[in-house]
Amino acid sequence: MPQRTHRLALLLGIFLLMGNLGNLSYSQVSSPDQIEYQVKAGFIFNFLTFVSWPGEIISNSGSWKIGVMADPAVIRLIRKTLTGKSVDGRPVEITRFQPEMESEGYHVIFITDNFTNSYAEFAAKLAESPVLVIGENKDFARNHGIIGFVKKKENLRLEINPARAKRAGLVISGKLASLSELVEDRE
Repeated sequence: MPQRTHRLALLLGIFLLMGNLGNLSYSQVSSPDQIEYQVKAGFIFNFLTFVSWPGEIISNSGSWKIGVMADPAVIRLIRKTLTGKSVDGRPVEITRFQPEMESEGYHVIFITDNFTNSYAEFAAKLAESPVLVIGENKDFARNHGIIGFVKKKENLRLEINPARAKRAGLVISGKLASLSELVEDRE
């Protein structure tokens, strides 16, 4: 029961930190997928405050650069949800991430389920880069990235791979780690 209370507190905190999900009213939300990606965008935004990047990475950037590998509609929705948001005085910038292009300068890369196979070929290239790689397919954190969104029944859960975060030079807040399932690399 205490773990459920902690998860609820994290969700509540995320929504409070995000404000009101980009000022969208219920009547403007037309599908469960939109709501799901708005919630995921909220999590991604808040990861910026629960993860520490190496000092030189932060000092050399004017904005938080988030790359998204997804269908154009999902990218637009995430961009709309996070437009105007900032963390520590740095605005959040959402761009379409293309693995074949240079990955330099990204703080976060989010890969939707239907793009995981495309990313898998590129994953080794980012393994030791200071980039928070987030995905949404089953076992993403075990196989490819650092954080995975996992659906368990109707709930959205987080899996975190601390070893991958460490190799990338990222430090995951104890608060975030305590509210997630910690996983290891698949061998």
